[in-house]
This record gives sequence, structure tokens and C-alpha cells, in this order.
Amino acid sequence: MRVLAVCFLSLIVICALSEAVKFCYSGTDEKYREKECGLGVDDPMILFWCQKYHCKDIDGGKASALNDSLVIRSCVPEEERCAAQEQYCQQLGGVGECFTCNEDGCNSAQNYFSYFVLSMIILINQFM
Repeated sequence: MRVLAVCFLSLIVICALSEAVKFCYSGTDEKYREKECGLGVDDPMILFWCQKYHCKDIDGGKASALNDSLVIRSCVPEEERCAAQEQYCQQLGGVGECFTCNEDGCNSAQNYFSYFVLSMIILINQFM
């Protein structure tokens, strides 16, 4: 019975992850707005994900172009997740953390770590 429950839960997760988002939030820090994903892209096979990239100053402001931290929200093709933002953050002298998700508007102000912890608790309970 538990194996069946785990298989069913895995199927739900896989189905959820295979869906593309229709809109994400786009912008920096607290200046962001809703944006439709995939505008101008003719290939329906390209899946878009929302992402929130948090770039933090690693030198305490001494050698960095960052003013403590920078948050970038965007909608990106699946295969390009986090790459451009990571490069930009490094150019500014920072270190970054990228959160991706595939539900409409999921890159708002929430911390995705809480979603991860909740998911892990549910999965662990299935095995106990």
C-alpha cells in the first residue's frame, strides 16, 4: 500500500513539474510586476519556469557593486534557469542563490525553502 502511495505521489510531482508556467513576476528587489512568459517564442516545446535569484554581497560592501543584496525575478526557458543571473551576480562581486518553480506567479516574495521542507516532510511521512 505504501509503495502505491509513493508511486502515486511521484506521478503527481512529475506531472506538476512537466507543466509550463503562463506568467511569472519580473523585476528587481521590490519593483516587480506580473509578466506573461514565452511572448515571441514560436516553439511550443520550450517550457518556461519562474525564478527568483538572490545575489548577496560577499565583502560587506567594500569591493562590490552590490548594496548589500539584489533580488531578480524573471521568467526563463527551462534550460536557461539561473545561468544569466548567476553570471551577473558574480560580475557584481556577489554570491547568489537561485530558486525555481513552475506554478503561475510562484516567484513572488515567498521563500521557497519552506515549500521544500514541507514537501520533504510529506515524503518522509509516506515512508514511515
